[in-house]
Amino acid sequence: MLSLKFFVINSFAVTLILTSSNLFAQTFKWEFGLEGGAGIRTLRIDPKYPSLETKAGVSYTGGIAGQYNINDVWSVKLGASYEIKGSDLERTDILTKGKINIDYVSIPLLLKAKFGKKIKFFVNAGPYIGVYLSSKTKLDAYSGNPEIEIDNDSSTKKTDFGISAGFGVEIPVGQNGAFTIEVRDNLGLKNISESKETNAPEIKLNTANFMIGYVFKFEK
Repeated sequence: MLSLKFFVINSFAVTLILTSSNLFAQTFKWEFGLEGGAGIRTLRIDPKYPSLETKAGVSYTGGIAGQYNINDVWSVKLGASYEIKGSDLERTDILTKGKINIDYVSIPLLLKAKFGKKIKFFVNAGPYIGVYLSSKTKLDAYSGNPEIEIDNDSSTKKTDFGISAGFGVEIPVGQNGAFTIEVRDNLGLKNISESKETNAPEIKLNTANFMIGYVFKFEK
């Protein structure tokens, strides 16, 4: 996680130095695109529940994004993506496994820098907010009991907040389109637990997704 943060910070610094002479060369171009993919989701629980062990699971995401290019290097990107967060789990007290599925619409606002000629590499980072959709815990059958599903609506906060950062490559298609490939991490900073229990642990979200997309470019 730290290496990703250092990579993004250093990449932005080097790009700024190398392109300062062209910083105000405006392109006045808008972009709109679709993006989606899969990755790894985890929960950070502190302190941990003694009988609950969370494990990395598979996350999915998909949505839309719009981008305004300030110049050939710098741009501002706003997105909205449906994202399945949470984790896999193991209950050691009743000897069963399951999943915690927490669905949010993630809305990142990213500052983006790209460099290169035809094929462009990019880094982006910024804050995101998450708008809650649903939360359910699913437990596999155990000790003669059937599979169960628990609704967590009352114990989950309706907004999330964190930092989104990623890097990738943009491959042009014709004059007004491009494929994108990106690795992006959404690190939750807000405790999403609404539990009324005394000394209830904090629960924070994290997803690291591999995404592909297609963007359409429009002149102003």
